[in-house]
Amino acid sequence: ARVPSAGKTHNIDAEFDGFLKQADDYIAAKDMPNAVMALRWAINLKPDKLGPRIKLAEVYSHMGLVQRALDECGRALIFNPNDLPVHNMLARLYLANGAVSRAADECRIILKIDPKNSDALVNMGDIQWNQRKPDDALKLYLEASAHAPENPHPHERLEKYYFAKKQYGPALRHAFLARQLAAGKGLSTAAQYKVLARMIQDEFAIVLGRLDAADADYRKKIINRGDYYSECKDADARIDALADMISAESGPAYFKEIHWHGVLAVSLLSQATGNMLAYFETDKIERRDEADLLITEAKSEMGLYTKAVKKL
Repeated sequence: ARVPSAGKTHNIDAEFDGFLKQADDYIAAKDMPNAVMALRWAINLKPDKLGPRIKLAEVYSHMGLVQRALDECGRALIFNPNDLPVHNMLARLYLANGAVSRAADECRIILKIDPKNSDALVNMGDIQWNQRKPDDALKLYLEASAHAPENPHPHERLEKYYFAKKQYGPALRHAFLARQLAAGKGLSTAAQYKVLARMIQDEFAIVLGRLDAADADYRKKIINRGDYYSECKDADARIDALADMISAESGPAYFKEIHWHGVLAVSLLSQATGNMLAYFETDKIERRDEADLLITEAKSEMGLYTKAVKKL
């Protein structure tokens, strides 16, 4: 980071803003050590301004320096013990590092001061989600969204919730909202289609991963035939739900050819899971062989789809 020149009269406000701009540029370039230096200079100029301290904590967290991030938040609270963004930062740090009870304590501090604080509600929802209480998490995410419609974070979580529930229509709507709010403007048609494409690619990969893991576990005798069948049945339900969604979400006409590759890949994988179920139900090995061929074809189509989407 560029440092102030010695022996000159300084415009503190201009220098402070300049260091923040440097820090943002370094962060964008993923040059975290120089970002730290620039933020340190900004903090030295205005120690009571908490924004740079929070950003510095975020940079430290990104660098894996969790204790330094926590220490910086602690220094910020000396200036304002009730600063809500600092407490939210602490909650995220604790949550990311498995200190669930301390994260919950930070959220309670925030919600006592501001019961409608959307970030704290999201963090509390994340705690419920990590404790495998998705419906409790949903209530908190919806509450957060209602209190702060302009905040993208609740929509990111709602996307995750509905995606996990195989409710791809609502998941897609919240994905669009999250990205629009984060960008501060409407998405281009290409950007909108990329959101849909990412969902298709992610779910396709999840289903394939589950099939591969179940097959490996069965061969190693970690799971029995009934468990393997159950895994295939779940995979079949997921891919069928995705197929229903993407058949209704084609996007603009000029994406039709690209979209067709995605539709075909999902359709082929759906046929493959159907053949796997038939294999378990009939013991006809040819159904298993057909499933393997369909999976190979599905992967090929998904490869074509991924290449086409990258060119958008």
